[in-house]
Amino acid sequence: MDFWNKARSFAEEAAKRSSELAMGPAKLGDIVTDAMKRSKEIAAEASKRAEEIKVEAAKQAELIKSSLAEGVVPPENPEILVEPEKELERFGITEELRDFVKGITMRTFQEFPLPDDSPMSDVPTVSNVRQDLKEWQEKHAKLVF
Repeated sequence: MDFWNKARSFAEEAAKRSSELAMGPAKLGDIVTDAMKRSKEIAAEASKRAEEIKVEAAKQAELIKSSLAEGVVPPENPEILVEPEKELERFGITEELRDFVKGITMRTFQEFPLPDDSPMSDVPTVSNVRQDLKEWQEKHAKLVF
């Protein structure tokens, strides 16, 4: 009798797992279907937006062509120019700074006065700091400071 009970419980467990495994692909299929629908919606929105951009670009190109044909430079939007000016000033970029930077050339850096390596004192320094730097490391540290 014990054998039949074990076989029955084993069969019930197998049926339970079988139904769980059958539900897994169905759930996965639903998820994939939902993702596919959402992807199609996103693609449709992107296509619509791309078409709008294409139409606007064609309008702007036609405006530029007609302006150039007439010898007229298209007017710049003053609101667009004012906003960056305020933002630059907020970060401290003034007209004076821009003029200064424009004046910097390669020659400025080539002629920049750098002091030559000053002679090091032969007198050993006494301190409680470890002296385990190599000569180039010590020189680099002194230049940095």
